[in-house]
Amino acid sequence: MVVTLALIIVAAPIKILVYGGITPNSIGAITSIIVATGQDLFQTVVGITLVTNLVDKIITTLVAWAILVVLPVRLLSRFPRAEKR
Repeated sequence: MVVTLALIIVAAPIKILVYGGITPNSIGAITSIIVATGQDLFQTVVGITLVTNLVDKIITTLVAWAILVVLPVRLLSRFPRAEKR
């Protein structure tokens, strides 16, 4: 959550100043649709950045956890605290 908040503080102004709030990807398309409905650009960029980054962090954490779960014990024994698995 801390990483996401730091990212929003840095990324939202950059997206607005450099790209006009609409980045050249699918998220930019969603942003442009929401802004076209009359929503504030800054709030839209911050909201979409928050949602996409939270989803990204959750998926990344789950993938990393899944990889760690299937690692063999022999490999994990090389690392400290491997017995806590």
